[in-house]
Amino acid sequence: MSTSYGDFIGEVQHRLEGGRQAEAVYRIKAVVDLVSGRVPGGELAHADAQLPEEFEELFEFVDLETKPWEAA
Repeated sequence: MSTSYGDFIGEVQHRLEGGRQAEAVYRIKAVVDLVSGRVPGGELAHADAQLPEEFEELFEFVDLETKPWEAA
């Protein structure tokens, strides 16, 4: 069963108890960044290749210092 990007982000938002979409995306990227440093070889790239194209942005570098949902 395939999950759409919107449904996936929505599920993370729900687990953040109503967090903003920007916060959900930030936290997903932070987890992917953390995992990428611990997964051997091209395993993460292989996982990325299995997902729909709209998920690609989640595999881009995340700036852990910038929290877009806190911007003025």
